[in-house]
Amino acid sequence: MYADEMRDMSYEDLMEEMEDLKQELYRLRFQKTVGQLEDTNLIRYAKRDIARINTVLRERQLAEQLAAAGELGGAPVVAADVEDEEEDDDVE
Repeated sequence: MYADEMRDMSYEDLMEEMEDLKQELYRLRFQKTVGQLEDTNLIRYAKRDIARINTVLRERQLAEQLAAAGELGGAPVVAADVEDEEEDDDVE
């Protein structure tokens, strides 16, 4: 599944999909241990799909935080701002 497809899914659908993928990964690992798994790439695909879901969930969390900071009128601190301040200290 592609990340664009996951971004269109609801939170509940993403969590359900992640639970299914974790069960699938468990099943695949068990099959590999027993020697029944023919295509070991399936483990990699399941791990990547789980990582994609986690990435989409994190993107949503950060978007909520930015929206909340915007409502409060404060600008969020960005890593680039901190690096600029550190460079100014070196010049002096």
